[in-house]
Amino acid sequence: MKTFILIAASLVLGVSAIKAQHTAKVVSINITDFTAYQDGNDIRLSWLDNNPLDLSETKVEKSLDGNFSPFEATLETTMRSGKTQYSCTDHQPDGGILYYRLKRHNNSGQHEFSDIIAVKYQQPVPEAVVFPNPVRGKEFFVNVSGTKTTVSLYSGDGQLLYCSELNPINDEVKMKVEVPFVNKGLYRCVVEGSGNPRNLAIVVE
Repeated sequence: MKTFILIAASLVLGVSAIKAQHTAKVVSINITDFTAYQDGNDIRLSWLDNNPLDLSETKVEKSLDGNFSPFEATLETTMRSGKTQYSCTDHQPDGGILYYRLKRHNNSGQHEFSDIIAVKYQQPVPEAVVFPNPVRGKEFFVNVSGTKTTVSLYSGDGQLLYCSELNPINDEVKMKVEVPFVNKGLYRCVVEGSGNPRNLAIVVE
């Protein structure tokens, strides 16, 4: 809980400071529901435009420190409650806290900006999560890539046998999990990091 509060506070303070630099900009009343979230290795952004008939183009801008610059993004459109919803993906997010805004150009050549939103980007758990597999002995390794990771081990009938939170130090890439109590057989291992949880079948020999 303390970690969440600190992260939330840093996001709020960071956005407030950058918004202070943003006050001279014309904030658009046409852009609403601007959101962003991490999806695996990417950042997904979406928003509504309330006046698409007077829309020439929208550029997505990104910043780490308040100096915004556009990045190449393919816009997708769908209809939601009679309004046009736009979305795009940032395939090359940088680490840390990212700030996004939209620059909207109308048909008269004028432009205005959206509010600024922030996302804390964390490295997701890599694809090769647990190794070796099959497990020989009473220990295996989990890829953590410097991110706090929870590992749970279940028996074949769904009974939770082990659950532990791994806290890497100095950006460790892998950490050892010791399971001296398990017998030979098939188990389910759930690895939860910053990305989506991974459900893996592992064999203990």
